[in-house]
Amino acid sequence: MPTLNPSQTVTVTDPTERLLVEQALAFARELRQTASTSPDGRVLHNAESFCVVQGREFLRTALATVLQAEADAVEKKGPPPAAARADRVATTKAITPAKS
Repeated sequence: MPTLNPSQTVTVTDPTERLLVEQALAFARELRQTASTSPDGRVLHNAESFCVVQGREFLRTALATVLQAEADAVEKKGPPPAAARADRVATTKAITPAKS
């Protein structure tokens, strides 16, 4: 796993990314808190339990956020264009030059 500089800047490109980054940071902080406050012999169990429960919630929220953003983008575009109906048979008559 690559090591990151703690002061490294992360650039987000939209509100969905911003929300997910904020949630990931909160998850990491809460996991660290859970591990550091767990009694001896319970650190692994408590950290794993946290990851299972809160990890599912994080993934559920991430999925819902992304799907909602996609739905909003589709609504913004409007409905797909409908097929245009054409006359069954279009007839045209060529203009004949006048005879003198």
